[in-house]
Amino acid sequence: MMAKERTAIIVAGMHRSGTSVATRIINLLGAELAGDLIPAGIGNERGHWESSTLQSLHNRLLAELESDIYSPVNIAPDWFGSAAAQAWIGRMQELLEVDYPTSTFFVLKDPRMTLVLPLWLEAMRKSSIVPRFVLPFRHPDAVAASLELRERRLDSGNALPHAQGVAVWLRYVLAAEKFSRGYARSFVAFDDVLADWRVQFARIGRQLGIEWPQWQRAQKQIDDFLEGDGRVHEIESSVNGGGEISREVYASMQRAVLDPDVVYPLFNGAANTIATAEALLSAYVVAREHVFGDLRRQADAASRQYAIERADMHRRFETELDARDVRVTDATKHARRLEETIGMLERERSNAVECAKSLEQDRDRAVEHARSLQLSRDEAVEYARSLEQARNEVAPPEESESPARNEIPVFFTIASRNYLAYALTLMQSIAVQYPNALRYLILADRDAADPTLVGAPFTTILTEALALPDFEAFAFRYTIMEFNTAIKPYAFAHLRRLHPGAGIIYLDPDILVIAPLTEVEAALAQGTLVVLTPHLLEPIDDDRHPGEREILASGTYNCGFVAIGAHAEADRLITWWANRLEFGAFSDITAGLFTDQKWIDLVPGLFADVHILRDQGYNLAYWNLSQRPVSRRELAWYADEQPLAFVHFSGVDLDHPAQFSKHQNRHTQATLGELEPLYADYLSRLTANGHAEHRAKPYAFGSFADGEPICEPVRAVYRRYFDKGAAQPQRHPFLMDRSLYDLLCDELPECADAPITRVMYATWKMRVDVQHAFDLNEAEGRDGFMRWFVSTAGPEMGIPQRHLDPVHRALTEHQEDDAPDPKPSISLPEPEPMPVPVRGTGSVLLDLINWSCRFRLALRLYAMIPERARHWVRHWLERIAGSTTTVAPTLSSQIQSGINLVGYAHGEFGVAEILRRYAHALHDGGVPFVVRNFDIGVPSRESDRSMQRFLSEECRYEVNLFCINADQMPVAREQMGDAVFAGRYNIGCWFWELEKFPEEWHGAIDLVDEIWVTSPFVRDAIAACTPKPVHIVPVALEVNLSRSYSRGEFGLAEGAFVCLFSFDFNSYTTRKNAEGAIAAFRRAFADGRRDVRLLIKTINGERHADALRELTDAAAGDDRIEVRDGFLDRIEMWGLQACCDCYISLHRSEGLGLGMAECMLFGKPVVATAYSGNLAFMDADNSCLVGYSLVPVEEGDYPAWQGQHWAEPDIDQAAGYLKRLADDPAYARQIGEKAKASVRQRFSAASSLAAITARLVEINSRSI
Repeated sequence: MMAKERTAIIVAGMHRSGTSVATRIINLLGAELAGDLIPAGIGNERGHWESSTLQSLHNRLLAELESDIYSPVNIAPDWFGSAAAQAWIGRMQELLEVDYPTSTFFVLKDPRMTLVLPLWLEAMRKSSIVPRFVLPFRHPDAVAASLELRERRLDSGNALPHAQGVAVWLRYVLAAEKFSRGYARSFVAFDDVLADWRVQFARIGRQLGIEWPQWQRAQKQIDDFLEGDGRVHEIESSVNGGGEISREVYASMQRAVLDPDVVYPLFNGAANTIATAEALLSAYVVAREHVFGDLRRQADAASRQYAIERADMHRRFETELDARDVRVTDATKHARRLEETIGMLERERSNAVECAKSLEQDRDRAVEHARSLQLSRDEAVEYARSLEQARNEVAPPEESESPARNEIPVFFTIASRNYLAYALTLMQSIAVQYPNALRYLILADRDAADPTLVGAPFTTILTEALALPDFEAFAFRYTIMEFNTAIKPYAFAHLRRLHPGAGIIYLDPDILVIAPLTEVEAALAQGTLVVLTPHLLEPIDDDRHPGEREILASGTYNCGFVAIGAHAEADRLITWWANRLEFGAFSDITAGLFTDQKWIDLVPGLFADVHILRDQGYNLAYWNLSQRPVSRRELAWYADEQPLAFVHFSGVDLDHPAQFSKHQNRHTQATLGELEPLYADYLSRLTANGHAEHRAKPYAFGSFADGEPICEPVRAVYRRYFDKGAAQPQRHPFLMDRSLYDLLCDELPECADAPITRVMYATWKMRVDVQHAFDLNEAEGRDGFMRWFVSTAGPEMGIPQRHLDPVHRALTEHQEDDAPDPKPSISLPEPEPMPVPVRGTGSVLLDLINWSCRFRLALRLYAMIPERARHWVRHWLERIAGSTTTVAPTLSSQIQSGINLVGYAHGEFGVAEILRRYAHALHDGGVPFVVRNFDIGVPSRESDRSMQRFLSEECRYEVNLFCINADQMPVAREQMGDAVFAGRYNIGCWFWELEKFPEEWHGAIDLVDEIWVTSPFVRDAIAACTPKPVHIVPVALEVNLSRSYSRGEFGLAEGAFVCLFSFDFNSYTTRKNAEGAIAAFRRAFADGRRDVRLLIKTINGERHADALRELTDAAAGDDRIEVRDGFLDRIEMWGLQACCDCYISLHRSEGLGLGMAECMLFGKPVVATAYSGNLAFMDADNSCLVGYSLVPVEEGDYPAWQGQHWAEPDIDQAAGYLKRLADDPAYARQIGEKAKASVRQRFSAASSLAAITARLVEINSRSI
């Protein structure tokens, strides 16, 4: 066989003669099969191994000829030369190109193919394909018996009489023999294959001139395939002699096994005999077949009707039994819960008693231990006195000397990595004045490997070295500023241990040292304990900020400078200060605290030898600059005639240099006078030291372990409930369960209608303006605060979405509970629809109120309005804004009415989004419509409010479109009743993800007049079950972002190639196949490269905790893969999609695939399984389609799994696509551009509107 010759092995012959077995063996020996194979079934449990496309083509051809597979009448020979036959040749060529586009060695099999071989031979000739034949055969009586047995097992009503089975056998085997003459061919008896396939296929290979490519590798697979095949016994028991012609033909075929090229006369003789019989009897046989066919169809219809009635009766019984079982189960659960509660209370009582006993014992032990310590202390004191007395007796008296002190002080500062430019600038200035001094940076952060710290003019000490008490709790309770100040005494203590005889000077990192600190050195040399500098040396005589009251609130002394000497009381002072700052370093002016600084006000009264440095040259800053005019004489700087030692540039902002300091309004750069050149020089130094780079560095203790930021309200809740010494201390706060922050606040009375969570209450307490606006002791105040929290607290307070979602859900449920009864007991007149201008005004005013509440001034003004008045105004505006607009139709005058969209208006899942997409298309096209919300049994978040203005309790138009899947349609019918369904044309918009529509859902078809779907895959599944119209009506897809999103907003790595996959746990994890995406990613980047990421974005994981845990475990061990569970709103999800580089979906089946389509609209390449609904918009040009094999759906993997198949994607091919996309940006861009253009065209608003309009025109042209 030539290297590039395209060869097709045609397996031709009669059904039940071993064609399937022969085909599979040829496939295992190296010949390719088509991709769309018919699933295994009754009678062929090991597989048919034939293409469904090929079979479909042959069925259509035979139907056109009014023939079928079991007719004993041959096709008229002159038909093969007709024009109709030539058209079929073209279709056969197309099939070869689609199923075997590049195959050079492949196998085709379908027994029907035998009847039309002349057409196939011509198609292959035109396609330059060389055919070779394998002709399996079997005894005719065995075949006839096997046919009858299979049809009876299938319960098809098509069981053949034995004689007809033999006649059909003759038709097939004679056609196969005749049409294969002149071609390489090989006969093989099915019995011989089962007896010893190696001998037979070695002979077949020789006769066909083929060396089987996989002969050595495939032997074990073929043995396993044939092992235990029971059809040998079927053959032996079935052969009973047969007719004379069939026996002679069978005998000739046995002889042809060894000499296939000989044309035995008996073949022609048998064919002539049959042709003569056909000439006499064919008309009778055909008529008889037609009669039998009609009878079979009638019987089938009666059987189906019986099955439907029986199923309906069973369903009614099951419903009644289920209702009874539910009642019994509920009662059992209630009893069990009562038992468990009683048991739990009993255990808690016992535990409390035991705990009390244990605490009493601990108290007694502690008292005893304290006594023993007291005795030990007394003994130690007595022993020390005796030692002192003995030393005095043996040693002559000496003059007392002061403790040895280093002449040069030790300097240190504290900073996080975002402040490294300030620390560098400070230390460089100290090094100029004190080149030999020891200089330290206490890094209030992590990542000591920062390259900036290498070769820096200081030694770095990490906070972990400071012996902070309960380090994680300490770091978690404080903000970055609070933490930097709280660790100051611990840093003094650490440096005292390193340098016990030295004076230690702390300077804030935003200080610039101008001259030696002579006055400080002198004070320390004279035995001073601590040197402090007051904020003010003179009264403030203006009304600018900060004034004396602000200084009083923040502390008398500025702790940007503190010097502690080698004094006997130094350790006591440091210990006292450290103890106060473990829990008291908050910036809380109302509580009388301001970081480490306020406590220092007490030091001059508590400790002796405190030196208050009243030198105007020290600690010059914005708070005292107006009292200390700066001047420069020659090379020296002065502050009010005193030499300037250091300047404290607190609040300097490089982005806004003109303001001088962001903490004041007294000075600007233009009013600094002679200080301005020094200020400009300081800004230049910060720039040179890389502040632009450093300020973007993340703070290690500013986020949880998974990267979620820690906002101030969360820290407040932690201190209240989970800190050291609290009721529920958490040892590892950075890893703790964050749902605990969203429990109801126990500091307020419980209110089910307006629940306030712990994070909410902490936020409220931090904002005085919010407290004034919303009184939490009143229902209206709570309701207003909940609305403010959901809309504004996130961006203003940095509160993550996870803490907003529970409040959003509670607010939604509260609104729905307050909705009026749709069937009031007193009949009231319906209000007139609001005119468009009024309704528009209501909507605008609502938006204005919600927007304005983001600002503190507006909140204060809002708080002045009485709450009852605020409540009445808001609800009145909501009512008029929700009124349906009367829109004049702009469509053809044929459409006299609009459409009611019924479904999950607020849902955040697929079918709900479809409703909204249709609504946008109708609105843009001017088609009158309303939205009727249906939310029974929704197992997902419902926070989308984009349909609010279209909502109506009344279905006003004559056409209903139910965007509710078929399984929920009976529920909708029961809930809504005739008021919605009766007298209207009802349409179901349904999704389904498997090849066969569930039989138990067929009852939903009776509730609608037609069905809309969004893909051919769903259409084919539903259309096979009903004669009612099933139409593809595309949705209008769009992705509109008002601004660009950065990767930082989603915690995505800059510069990495990010793959995204998203799904809803409610949609069955096995079908979505996230594990396949993980496997493909790992296989693509098995070399461990670090510039790639896989983000798996999920929702509803909390409802499927086991599945979420399994998915997280599957991703474990590879930090390049991240699983994020939680809701994003629609805009945020689009922003996330826009920030990624590609999307992967190795699904096993999809109804449509919105995530894939949306990413394609963003121009992202998509790697996806080439199966099911996504093929409505994906092809080989605009996507990276992954091949698959069909596998059975396993029990529990999906509803109605029995007898269903879905795709198992090719992981290796998917991995290849991912690697190429990551390595070849040009290729990724090309695929993405094609994706964007094609999806935009297929799912445009115009396409959707046109399809909807066409259907409404046709519907309204009838009498509804």
